[in-house]
Amino acid sequence: MGEFTRIPKAGASCLLVILAMSCLFLASSPAVLGADLRLFGGLTATMITHGDFYQTSGTGFFLGGGSEIALTPHLALEIDALYFQKGRYTALFRENNDPGGLIFMTIPYEINELSFPALVKVSLHPRNSPYLLGGAELAVNLSSSSIKTLNYGLVAGIGFRYGAFCAEVRYHHGLSDVMKDYLPSKMRAVAFALGYTI
Repeated sequence: MGEFTRIPKAGASCLLVILAMSCLFLASSPAVLGADLRLFGGLTATMITHGDFYQTSGTGFFLGGGSEIALTPHLALEIDALYFQKGRYTALFRENNDPGGLIFMTIPYEINELSFPALVKVSLHPRNSPYLLGGAELAVNLSSSSIKTLNYGLVAGIGFRYGAFCAEVRYHHGLSDVMKDYLPSKMRAVAFALGYTI
């Protein structure tokens, strides 16, 4: 259940195509669409709720890039491609052979994902300014066989831009069940990021 497995060749090919298309979009959008290319990374703190029974939490990091397309002086669209590490976990809930009993097992597993957020950003000023962001995320599982291949959710956050630099805090609210398990399992994550606009 908690062992790490290799991604099948067909799945790996699909992931490479997705990654290549994302990199192509990020690389070409500044020239084609007049967009800004951002590089950023940071730390993550994640929690998974397993039904109403218990919660597990973990930490990790993320890094990647994004292409920001200005729609108006105060409104922009951002598409990101990120390697997102959503933590290591050790506690898994299982039902005992005794119908009236429950036990806990400690099986290590980790969650590494390829994340594709699509976000709308609203700034108070065109340049040095705080801003709000929100949108949706589609993520592809890269690691544990205990996790479903695809999951999705919502993203909201706040940031501050100063020149070419920015700092952000993002909240990822999972809408799909992430575990291959009979218990409902929703993921929540907070990401702290620093970025630089090329």
